Amino acid sequence: MNMFRDLTPQDEAEFREWPRDPNNFNPATDTINPVWHPVIQEECSAMRLGYLEHEALRSTFFRDHTMAPFTKVTNSHQSTTKCTKCGMDVHCNVLPLPNEIEIGGEAVALNCVPEEDR
Repeated sequence: MNMFRDLTPQDEAEFREWPRDPNNFNPATDTINPVWHPVIQEECSAMRLGYLEHEALRSTFFRDHTMAPFTKVTNSHQSTTKCTKCGMDVHCNVLPLPNEIEIGGEAVALNCVPEEDR
């Protein structure tokens, strides 16, 4: 039994646009409501992941890292990247388990030390 209605292409476009209205969803502060339609949840997840990646890059910039573009991991809720100078990594996870964090990795915690300087 499907709890959500099937969407026409026009409905789907409108559902994807809904979270982009700042009055409906703020990726920095709001949680993804499980009663929202899966298309809305998916769009909110993508927005939240983009926000987490931006915050991770801000952190690594101040530690002198040069990060490669983020790559999605196994599903749309996670991404990862590495510093091109030292190889330290960053992981972003929109839906962390209770013992996990949203942004983690060596590059957000440690300053960059290029591999040739080690």
